[in-house]
Amino acid sequence: MHISVCFSFTLKLKNNDISQAVYYNRGKEELYMFFKSIKKILLSVSVIYIVVGCLLLIDGSACVEFVVSLLGYGLGIAGIIEIIRYFVTKIDERYKRNDFILGVVLLAVAIIILLCKYTLSDIVAVSFGVAIIVSGALKIQDSLDAKKIGKSHLKTYLILMFICIAFGALVIINYFYILDYRLLYISAGIGMLFSGITDMVSNLYLAYAKTKYEKGLESGLESGLESGHESDGHEPGHESDEE
Repeated sequence: MHISVCFSFTLKLKNNDISQAVYYNRGKEELYMFFKSIKKILLSVSVIYIVVGCLLLIDGSACVEFVVSLLGYGLGIAGIIEIIRYFVTKIDERYKRNDFILGVVLLAVAIIILLCKYTLSDIVAVSFGVAIIVSGALKIQDSLDAKKIGKSHLKTYLILMFICIAFGALVIINYFYILDYRLLYISAGIGMLFSGITDMVSNLYLAYAKTKYEKGLESGLESGLESGHESDGHEPGHESDEE
């Protein structure tokens, strides 16, 4: 009787270890995919911020015109690709997709952008301020992500957030009230450069902290499994003594 009870208890402990291992591996995989997406997307965005910031500081007017032209040609190429995709897609799959209409719309938007390039330049300049503010707001998300893996730097992230928002607000206020393009391009360039560098450092830090967090979880799980196996090894002798 004691042997069967102890055996079932031991089996239950082993099942708990297996379920904990499965839960840990599932959480580890989700965490890995989360940070992997951050590394690919946000690091790329950080590089774009840094490049645009440098270009704005070198020649703001030319940079804005280049961005508008790049946007127009990019949408035009995307529209052509969508139209071609529609005609090369099998007939039985065409009714499920809207590639042709999407391609036409993208082409129309691209033509409007290229024809109104100089008019849209001011809108693009203001959009840099919005982009800087968005980068500042994302610092709070970085703080929350760091807290999930045992790191909390709320004060640091708040300071970075307020600096980004200040630069973004300066760009927007300058456009609507001051209209000093030199100050606008300088403030936008510094803001984009600061946002890109801080975003990149934050993402790299989160990736490093995530690696240490995973190692800590893995070592804790291994030590827990080893202690469980040791207790299982002592139980049979104990049972025989009781009998």
